[in-house]
Amino acid sequence: MTWLTLAQANPPPAQRPDRDEYLRQMSDHFSGSGLFNATSALIAIGLLLTVAGLWVAWRRRQTRERRSHPAAVFKTIANQLGLGAVDRWRLRRIAKAESLPTPLTLLLSPATLTHHTRAYAAKAGAGQSRQWIQWADRLNKRLFSKSDPAG
Repeated sequence: MTWLTLAQANPPPAQRPDRDEYLRQMSDHFSGSGLFNATSALIAIGLLLTVAGLWVAWRRRQTRERRSHPAAVFKTIANQLGLGAVDRWRLRRIAKAESLPTPLTLLLSPATLTHHTRAYAAKAGAGQSRQWIQWADRLNKRLFSKSDPAG
């Protein structure tokens, strides 16, 4: 095959359409009745975004359910121990001032409660420190005193 034969077999490409013709062809392509037009694309994108949003919401809910809830645990334990609102408030206040992660820390042992209450009372001033220490002593006796169930 010669070069002339190849040139005859492959005619030169048609001239490029002018701008208006090009835009008309593009418009026909995307607004035509073809399988994939602009409306189909928007519906597909909307569906994908909806599915992605639902998946993200589901994952957040799953992690929230697995997350620890120390305030709820403290409330439950305080109720079981019979602690009133004032006792809970004082325990929260001491825990916050002493940078403890949760007021439950104060309920671990009488020494822990006494130590942190004395440290908090020292910051509170002379007039209130005695009240805080007396409160901690009463709470220690109520929570940690050994009572003999046999009598």
